[in-house]
Amino acid sequence: MLPFLGFAQLTMITAANAMMQLSVTPEMRGRVISLYSMVFIGSTPFGAPIVGWVGQSFGARWTLIGGGLISLFGTLGAALILTHRQDS
Repeated sequence: MLPFLGFAQLTMITAANAMMQLSVTPEMRGRVISLYSMVFIGSTPFGAPIVGWVGQSFGARWTLIGGGLISLFGTLGAALILTHRQDS
């Protein structure tokens, strides 16, 4: 299962990076990519201790369930925002 998950992750990262670069004007590309990198890569030092604490306090099962729920709500929120923007 892990090779398929790794392939899906690499595909998502590549697609997100390409979308970020193609959807902004060339003058703003460097600034946007730097913010994208800061959020995508730079948030690990903040999230890792929180995930570690949740794992230590509640166990691995609840850590994975919580991560899945956060991903689900994030996806639903993004879909709602995109739908709202397209309607306007």
